[in-house]
Amino acid sequence: LFGLPATIIFTSFKGLFNVKAIVLQVLNIIGASMLVLYFLSHPLSMNPGKLRVLKLYNDKSNDLSSLTSIMVLPFFNYLGDESQEYLLAGMHDGLITEMGKLNNIRTISKTSSLPYKNTNKPLNE
Repeated sequence: LFGLPATIIFTSFKGLFNVKAIVLQVLNIIGASMLVLYFLSHPLSMNPGKLRVLKLYNDKSNDLSSLTSIMVLPFFNYLGDESQEYLLAGMHDGLITEMGKLNNIRTISKTSSLPYKNTNKPLNE
Protein backbone atom coordinates (compact mmCIF):
# COMPACT_ATOMS: atom_id res chain seq x y z
CA LEU A 1 0.00 0.00 0.00
CA PHE A 2 2.81 2.40 0.87
CA GLY A 3 5.65 0.78 -1.04
CA LEU A 4 4.76 1.21 -4.72
CA PRO A 5 3.93 4.94 -4.58
CA ALA A 6 6.94 5.54 -2.34
CA THR A 7 9.23 3.73 -4.80
CA ILE A 8 7.81 5.64 -7.76
CA ILE A 9 8.22 8.98 -5.96
CA PHE A 10 11.76 8.14 -4.85
CA THR A 11 12.93 6.99 -8.30
CA SER A 12 11.23 9.82 -10.19
CA PHE A 13 13.15 12.35 -8.09
CA LYS A 14 16.39 10.35 -8.56
CA GLY A 15 16.72 9.59 -4.87
CA LEU A 16 16.74 13.24 -3.82
CA PHE A 17 14.44 14.31 -1.05
CA ASN A 18 13.44 17.76 -2.19
CA VAL A 19 10.25 19.58 -1.18
CA LYS A 20 8.09 18.03 -3.95
CA ALA A 21 9.18 14.49 -3.08
CA ILE A 22 8.51 15.02 0.62
CA VAL A 23 5.06 16.53 -0.08
CA LEU A 24 4.15 13.58 -2.32
CA GLN A 25 5.33 11.12 0.33
CA VAL A 26 3.22 12.86 2.97
CA LEU A 27 0.18 12.74 0.65
CA ASN A 28 0.91 9.05 0.04
CA ILE A 29 0.98 8.33 3.76
CA ILE A 30 -2.20 10.35 4.39
CA GLY A 31 -4.05 8.60 1.55
CA ALA A 32 -2.94 5.13 2.63
CA SER A 33 -3.84 5.90 6.25
CA MET A 34 -7.31 7.02 5.18
CA LEU A 35 -7.80 3.76 3.26
CA VAL A 36 -6.70 1.70 6.26
CA LEU A 37 -9.03 3.65 8.58
CA TYR A 38 -11.92 3.23 6.15
CA PHE A 39 -11.49 -0.54 5.99
CA LEU A 40 -11.10 -0.76 9.76
CA SER A 41 -14.34 1.17 10.28
CA HIS A 42 -16.20 -0.82 7.57
CA PRO A 43 -14.97 -4.41 8.03
CA LEU A 44 -17.65 -5.95 5.82
CA SER A 45 -16.45 -3.95 2.82
CA MET A 46 -13.03 -5.53 3.32
CA ASN A 47 -14.50 -9.03 3.56
CA PRO A 48 -17.68 -9.18 1.48
CA GLY A 49 -17.95 -12.90 2.09
CA LYS A 50 -18.56 -12.28 5.75
CA LEU A 51 -21.98 -13.55 6.65
CA ARG A 52 -24.53 -10.97 7.62
CA VAL A 53 -27.88 -11.96 9.09
CA LEU A 54 -30.53 -9.50 8.03
CA LYS A 55 -34.03 -9.11 9.33
CA LEU A 56 -36.12 -10.06 6.32
CA TYR A 57 -39.44 -8.52 7.28
CA ASN A 58 -40.53 -5.40 9.10
CA ASP A 59 -43.75 -7.14 10.03
CA LYS A 60 -43.79 -8.08 13.73
CA SER A 61 -45.62 -11.34 12.97
CA ASN A 62 -42.49 -12.60 11.21
CA ASP A 63 -40.16 -12.21 14.18
CA LEU A 64 -36.89 -13.99 13.42
CA SER A 65 -35.65 -13.92 17.02
CA SER A 66 -37.32 -17.30 17.64
CA LEU A 67 -35.39 -18.88 14.75
CA THR A 68 -33.61 -21.97 16.07
CA SER A 69 -32.50 -23.75 12.91
CA ILE A 70 -31.95 -22.92 9.25
CA MET A 71 -31.40 -24.88 6.05
CA VAL A 72 -29.46 -23.58 3.06
CA LEU A 73 -31.13 -24.95 -0.04
CA PRO A 74 -28.93 -26.03 -2.97
CA PHE A 75 -28.42 -23.45 -5.68
CA PHE A 76 -30.08 -23.85 -9.07
CA ASN A 77 -27.86 -23.79 -12.15
CA TYR A 78 -29.52 -21.10 -14.25
CA LEU A 79 -26.67 -21.17 -16.77
CA GLY A 80 -27.36 -24.76 -17.71
CA ASP A 81 -23.62 -25.41 -17.91
CA GLU A 82 -22.99 -28.75 -16.22
CA SER A 83 -19.29 -27.93 -15.80
CA GLN A 84 -20.26 -25.20 -13.30
CA GLU A 85 -22.05 -27.59 -10.94
CA TYR A 86 -18.88 -27.94 -8.82
CA LEU A 87 -18.90 -24.16 -8.29
CA LEU A 88 -22.51 -24.21 -7.10
CA ALA A 89 -21.81 -27.19 -4.85
CA GLY A 90 -18.79 -25.39 -3.38
CA MET A 91 -20.79 -22.21 -2.76
CA HIS A 92 -23.54 -24.24 -1.10
CA ASP A 93 -21.06 -26.07 1.11
CA GLY A 94 -19.21 -22.87 1.99
CA LEU A 95 -22.40 -21.07 2.93
CA ILE A 96 -23.47 -23.95 5.16
CA THR A 97 -20.04 -23.87 6.82
CA GLU A 98 -20.25 -20.12 7.47
CA MET A 99 -23.82 -20.39 8.75
CA GLY A 100 -22.67 -23.13 11.13
CA LYS A 101 -20.42 -20.59 12.85
CA LEU A 102 -23.43 -18.58 14.03
CA ASN A 103 -24.30 -18.90 17.69
CA ASN A 104 -27.72 -20.10 18.79
CA ILE A 105 -28.80 -21.23 15.29
CA ARG A 106 -28.57 -24.86 14.23
CA THR A 107 -27.63 -25.28 10.57
CA ILE A 108 -29.08 -28.27 8.73
CA SER A 109 -26.40 -30.36 7.01
CA LYS A 110 -25.72 -30.50 3.29
CA THR A 111 -26.74 -34.15 3.20
CA SER A 112 -30.21 -33.25 4.49
CA SER A 113 -30.66 -30.37 2.05
CA LEU A 114 -29.53 -32.17 -1.14
CA PRO A 115 -32.83 -34.07 -1.64
CA TYR A 116 -34.48 -30.67 -2.23
CA LYS A 117 -32.27 -29.94 -5.24
CA ASN A 118 -34.27 -29.47 -8.48
CA THR A 119 -37.63 -29.80 -6.71
CA ASN A 120 -40.56 -27.41 -6.68
CA LYS A 121 -41.73 -28.03 -3.14
CA PRO A 122 -43.21 -25.14 -1.14
CA LEU A 123 -40.98 -23.55 1.51
CA ASN A 124 -43.00 -24.93 4.42
CA GLU A 125 -42.16 -28.48 3.25
